[in-house]
Amino acid sequence: GSEQGLSTLLVEAIDDAQYSIDVAMYNFSMDDVGDALIRAYRRGVQVRVVMESENSDGVIPQGLIAAGIPFIGDGQESLMHNKFMVIDQQTVWSGSLNYSTEASISDSNNLISIQDAMLAADYTVEFEEMFTQGLFSAYSPADTPYPQVNIGGALVEVYFSPEDNPQVRLEDLISEAGQSIVIMAYVWTDNGLTDAVLERASAGVRVSGVFDSELAFDATGSDFPTFQENGLDVRLDGYSGLLHQKVIIIDGSIVVVGSYNFTASAADRNDENLVIIHDPRLAAFFLNNFAEVFADAQP
Repeated sequence: GSEQGLSTLLVEAIDDAQYSIDVAMYNFSMDDVGDALIRAYRRGVQVRVVMESENSDGVIPQGLIAAGIPFIGDGQESLMHNKFMVIDQQTVWSGSLNYSTEASISDSNNLISIQDAMLAADYTVEFEEMFTQGLFSAYSPADTPYPQVNIGGALVEVYFSPEDNPQVRLEDLISEAGQSIVIMAYVWTDNGLTDAVLERASAGVRVSGVFDSELAFDATGSDFPTFQENGLDVRLDGYSGLLHQKVIIIDGSIVVVGSYNFTASAADRNDENLVIIHDPRLAAFFLNNFAEVFADAQP
């Protein structure tokens, strides 16, 4: 969706917070979201923020710090690439959206909100490791309390990288595809995932994808040309901004979504979060979005 619409949703959620807000954010320049966090802090909500250090000298992060909000940077060479917020230990907001406006509002992103105390506990444990213990990247322990959660009848699998090795699960998931694999990807360089996709394609599974036009050929090791050479139905996005999504939809019933780019650095170095949601209704929603993006894309 558009950044403006998404920031409004975030502001409403923050304004409704009762007790606590934990934010882990790679990049942060949405002033309305920053203002909402300061309002929450001033009315007594516990607000805590973890950011990628390289991006923490911006106006909004510095404003949060000046307001007295507890704030830490990751202090790592690797990226703290998460984009999640936990409200009242009950609701998780995640997806591909940085709380940033540098990118034009024509960027394509996703933002997903899930109300579930067990899922919130998973994200809170990860947040505490970063905020309280200063454990990032390879130092982060694999100790998610509820790696699988059932939410309203839908199975949700939760992964944090690098410690949970999500790429291993993604390879398996792709390998189990029976009818279709749909991809929306900002960047894709993971050869293991590529091999899994090509193997399914050769077995007759329908593969379609849209990739960010700037990175499809420029990213070192991008596998977009490989997909093209193998005759898959892949296109370049038609946006002036970024196609920033990191989404895979399997068999119209399973959605992979989060901050996780399909790269070795996401697998091995960066702090990322990823959920795999087994829910045909959610998949239909993402497939509708994909259809719009695909229609505007260039073969």
